[in-house]
Amino acid sequence: MRNFRNALDDCELSDLGYNGNWYTWKWGRTTANYIRARLDRGVVNSAWECLFLDYRLDHLPHLFSDHCPLLNTCQPQQFWHFRFEASWLLESSCEVKVKQLWTSFTGSFSLGLDRWFRKIRR
Repeated sequence: MRNFRNALDDCELSDLGYNGNWYTWKWGRTTANYIRARLDRGVVNSAWECLFLDYRLDHLPHLFSDHCPLLNTCQPQQFWHFRFEASWLLESSCEVKVKQLWTSFTGSFSLGLDRWFRKIRR
């Protein structure tokens, strides 16, 4: 198990967490030999987490196997392609707007700039 944990660390993988039952595997029919454990996991690297900010890993009910199925539901992050045009620097409110967006930073900085620059180009 130590080697497996080292492999996860070496690959910089982290556990996604889960929703549902805490265990993913069960064995045994009587209380004397009944075993439950969380053997199955979803692991990701930081690049995946940047692409999928909204995700959920569910442990679904056991049906025909001693392992429960895992369901990963995720929405890809929307990326906005921003292209700066030097002519925008001639706009008197450009510097002020960039400072406002940079200090507030409540959403996507590039999306805010993109929306503002589209307005001034009309």
